[in-house]
Amino acid sequence: MEDRPKNSDEKSVGRFLLPALATARFALAPPAITSGLLLVDIASTFDQSIGVMGQMRTTASTLSMIAALIVAVVSVRIRHKPLLLTGLSFIGVSALGCYFAPSYTTMLMAYSLVGVGAPMVGPITMALAGDQLPRRDRSRAVGWLLSGNSMSYLIGAPVIAYLAGLG
Repeated sequence: MEDRPKNSDEKSVGRFLLPALATARFALAPPAITSGLLLVDIASTFDQSIGVMGQMRTTASTLSMIAALIVAVVSVRIRHKPLLLTGLSFIGVSALGCYFAPSYTTMLMAYSLVGVGAPMVGPITMALAGDQLPRRDRSRAVGWLLSGNSMSYLIGAPVIAYLAGLG
């Protein structure tokens, strides 16, 4: 049997951790991009004014402030990985809820879940990078995480606009 070096597991975790965290950050932007680019179409779909339909973003932001305060307290007591998965689950359920929303009220409630999930995903990805990666790799990791979020806008906006044109 061959002995593996002690740090081989750390390197394999680090190799897959950063792309996974960047992908999680990538998932934060599409709700904002979609609701911004397609607000007029969404409002006409539900026969609402643009101002009323825009309240879904206000509601999500309000919930985001409350959730951020709760996450700040809870994150020191609960492991980071379950919090990250919970935040991503809220964002995924929100996407499905918005897609299948039959009414404005349902759309408002579904989109509001983004406000609960986003404050979990953003800070927790940074915390996980800080916890799991060696000190020398942390600044590079933060750059990759921030670029994951920016790449979502760079890639997401044209793709969403293109898909909206098709549909």
